[in-house]
Amino acid sequence: MFDIENGLCSIYEFLYSCRESYESPFPELTSENVIYATNLIKTIKEELSSNEIFQAETVFENNYFEKNALFIKFWTFFGLPSMDKYIVSPLPGIKEGISGSALIGYNIGIDISIDPTKKMSAIKAVSIMTSREFQKREVLKGLIISGMTSLYDDEEVCSNIIGCDLYKEVQPIAKPINRTDNYIEYSRKFTHYFYDYLFGNKIETAESALRKIDDIDTMTEDITTATNNLNELVSNNSVKLTDAVTSLSQIDFEGLNKAITDLQTAVGPMANLMKGFR
Repeated sequence: MFDIENGLCSIYEFLYSCRESYESPFPELTSENVIYATNLIKTIKEELSSNEIFQAETVFENNYFEKNALFIKFWTFFGLPSMDKYIVSPLPGIKEGISGSALIGYNIGIDISIDPTKKMSAIKAVSIMTSREFQKREVLKGLIISGMTSLYDDEEVCSNIIGCDLYKEVQPIAKPINRTDNYIEYSRKFTHYFYDYLFGNKIETAESALRKIDDIDTMTEDITTATNNLNELVSNNSVKLTDAVTSLSQIDFEGLNKAITDLQTAVGPMANLMKGFR
């Protein structure tokens, strides 16, 4: 789980599996549930695993293909592979009936700048790709895992693929892409602070690590707001600023300095005269 992308997904699904109830949303990062879950991850690492295993990149490949693992957590992209000697199930949660599985996939959209003559064709293509018929065909080919869960109640589908019951039991949680405008930077900071705690590098407590992670949103929001405000200020006042700069550039500073000097020459004797009446 040591790299950024897989690491964040593993952390996020574990935290989600420690939510209060099946219906509960993803808990607040500074909540007691998440603090407990974060401490639990570290306990598992220290008492049942090790830094080496948590940071390794080939644990899955070695154990899966050699068939010598007691437990493996892995991704499924195009349906379940052959599960000889393994039983596949949702990830265990803090309570019976609660689980969490990171959800990834593809985004489909139509670019706003599309040629108007191609717009209806693009709409039709998206409509076809998201139809039940298309999704079922691709599932039967083993090319996708569909988000259309009703397909896994289809007798034809379930008689031809592995894992219908599993797909209906999975409790997915999406990556936190909606928390920031820069997910890549957010995920980098998220895992950095979390690993500092998990591997005992800098942060001493789960609470302090989670506060730092929670503050990523605030820092990002503050920076974004400040940038937007500055852009708006410049945009709204660009004409005035230009006029001001133009006016300043037209000032005869040499003539102004000479006028000030002449004024000082004229006023000086008058000032000395007035001093005599004090």
